[in-house]
Amino acid sequence: SLNTKRLMDRLAKKAILIQESEARFRILAENSSDVISRHTPDAVYLYASPACATLLGYPPEDMIGRSLFEFVHPDEAEMISASWYLTRPAGETRTISFRFLRGDGRYIWLESTCRILADPVTGAVREIHASARDITLRKQLEHREQIRGEVLKMVAQGNPLNDILRYLITAAEQQEPGIVAAGVMLSGGIVHHCAPTLPSVVSFSIERLMYPLILRFGVLAAQSHESIVFCDLHTDEAWEELRSPIAAIGLQSCWSILILSRQRS
Repeated sequence: SLNTKRLMDRLAKKAILIQESEARFRILAENSSDVISRHTPDAVYLYASPACATLLGYPPEDMIGRSLFEFVHPDEAEMISASWYLTRPAGETRTISFRFLRGDGRYIWLESTCRILADPVTGAVREIHASARDITLRKQLEHREQIRGEVLKMVAQGNPLNDILRYLITAAEQQEPGIVAAGVMLSGGIVHHCAPTLPSVVSFSIERLMYPLILRFGVLAAQSHESIVFCDLHTDEAWEELRSPIAAIGLQSCWSILILSRQRS
């Protein structure tokens, strides 16, 4: 009948439009430096663009069928889950930031903009499209500014020097997982040393040899003219007496940032 033919024509045109829309989506996704992805309403990956391999460290095909929540840092999991399932109008976008577990085992910060696609008839959520980019550097700079402000506040309030050193050490270790930080300051001929996470045997050994180590860093700084001094703990002569306790806890190298006075000393 005529009505059936018209219906079939409309369905055919709709199918063509859907195919064209999907083709445009893939062209944009496959040429974007951001990770473009499609998800089920329950956050399962339906598609991940080629940038996934570079940015996230996973081949795109490995993401299909896996949930986004598998990769979210535990500290942000509840927040991301609440945001993901929050009811929103179709077509509305939202932006969320969270830490994502890369294929190499590192967490990076992602900023993801998500858009809901709903069924035009029932209004039910059909898919969620997302575009994610790496904002790790921005987060690190924000964190450093926060630390800088807090340290200046502590100095202005006259907090003890060891409290300030401890705060700086904790902040450094949080920003660079896997490192062990220690703070050393020579002021008025007095050495201030703070290493809250080092084993006591190593910390005491360092304190016993503090002045020779400070002298060694000064010599290396004079030789390199750099503000950052690097030592190989297994070969540098200044660390010879500390080699056994250091090797026992797996430390391999030490780098130090020298803070110079206005007189460059």
